Amino acid sequence: MKVVRNGLDLSIIPQIHKRTLVWIHGLGDNADAFCDDFFKEPLMPDCKMILPTASLNPVTICGGEIMTSWFDIAGYNYNPTFEPSVERINSILREESKHTDCLMIGGFSQGAVMSLYCGLSRYEGNVNAIIALSGFAIPMEIPPHKLSTPVLLYHGAQDDRIPLQDSMKTIEDNLKGVNYHMEVHPSMPHEVYLEEYDFIRNWLRTRFSFN
Repeated sequence: MKVVRNGLDLSIIPQIHKRTLVWIHGLGDNADAFCDDFFKEPLMPDCKMILPTASLNPVTICGGEIMTSWFDIAGYNYNPTFEPSVERINSILREESKHTDCLMIGGFSQGAVMSLYCGLSRYEGNVNAIIALSGFAIPMEIPPHKLSTPVLLYHGAQDDRIPLQDSMKTIEDNLKGVNYHMEVHPSMPHEVYLEEYDFIRNWLRTRFSFN
C-alpha cells in the first residue's frame, strides 16, 4: 500500500485494487485529516481511497471566514455554492468507474452531505455504497433505481455542531424510501471515533467479500 499526493489531494493505493472509495472531508479540513487513519487501518484491504481537498471559500456560518469548504453553510438546504464541488466529485467518480466495478463514496460532516447528494442524486452512474458520518441530507431528487443503494448513517448523540435531532429531521424529510441504516453513538460529539471505523468496516464486510 502506498500514498500518492497530487497537490493537496491524496490517494491510498493498495497492492490489489478491486474497489474505490472516494472520501470527502469536513469543513476546514483537508485530505490529510483522514489519510493516516485509513493508511494504518484500511477499511477494506483491496480498496483504493481517494481523498480530495476542498477549495478555499468564504463560509457564512463562520462570519465569512475563508476556509476549505465544499459549500457555503447557511442552513440545512441546497445553495448554488454546491455546484463546483458536485462537478469535481462527480468527475472523480467518473474517472474511477473506468478502473473498477465497485465504486463507493463517503465522508464526514460536509463530506457526508456531499456523499449523499452526489451518490444518490447528482452522479449519473451508480455507487455500491454510501457512508455518511455526522452530517445531514439536503433536498434532492433521487431516481427510483438508486433507492436501494446501501447507505450507512452514523451520528453522535452529543454532537453540538450538527445536533442529532436536526440531522434526523433532514434524513426523514429527504431520504424517504432510501435503503439506509442509522447508527447513533450515545456519547460521541462532532468527531470520528476509532470504534466508528470498526463499525463501518463490519458494515462493509456484510456487503462485500473481503477478509
